[in-house]
Amino acid sequence: MSNAQQPFPSQYNLFRGISAIFIKEGKLSSAAFSNYEMSVDRGDMCSATQTQARKSAWIKVASFSHTVPQALNQEIKHDPKPDNNAHTLVIGKKTNSIRRKFAKESTLI
Repeated sequence: MSNAQQPFPSQYNLFRGISAIFIKEGKLSSAAFSNYEMSVDRGDMCSATQTQARKSAWIKVASFSHTVPQALNQEIKHDPKPDNNAHTLVIGKKTNSIRRKFAKESTLI
């Protein structure tokens, strides 16, 4: 598949690798969503299983709708890498309230 930027569909999920240190009793810590340029995979271009396969064993995958960052005024930018065409960035300042919203709206897979 080409590494060119692909247009976004109307509905899709985003997958984020989450270190085990950000998971307590099955709940995601908001600290897992603090990067200004937060790396995710586009769910319309890969599966959660494929995202997991690219990660270390101690990294889990969380899923959230593309509508979450949109509602929080975060930019979603497709940023394909040679080994991961689905790579995408969620760009914007992640205040405490924004990080909590990402954690609340995410499902650990």
